Amino acid sequence: MADESPPYWALIAALFSSISLTESLAMALYYAGCDLYERKQEAGEVAGDLLSGKLRRLKEHVVFGNFSGPAYEARIDTERGPGVVRFLITREGLQWMQRRLHGRSQHPSAAESATAGPNTLKEYPS
Repeated sequence: MADESPPYWALIAALFSSISLTESLAMALYYAGCDLYERKQEAGEVAGDLLSGKLRRLKEHVVFGNFSGPAYEARIDTERGPGVVRFLITREGLQWMQRRLHGRSQHPSAAESATAGPNTLKEYPS
């Protein structure tokens, strides 16, 4: 179960979309965004069975409700016509990508530890 993909809505958060964001479109954008993130590139291509287009990193780290992460903009052509999608890759999405690319380490990263659950707080006498 650890190798299964989390639901797409846990990996990316749409900030704006001029077209309907399907699961397959969301996952194509997620993988293209992860590729740019991992290679530290500013722009690239996004392609899938029913889409093609350009993806660029917005050079911003965005906080959107409970989600935060690097922001991207995709200008794509789909079977339903052209569209623009601005999205961020969530912390969980970045962690899942890292585990898939580099294998799960024996010691969780600081980011994984921070999101693993509540930390034990030191209690002080009142």
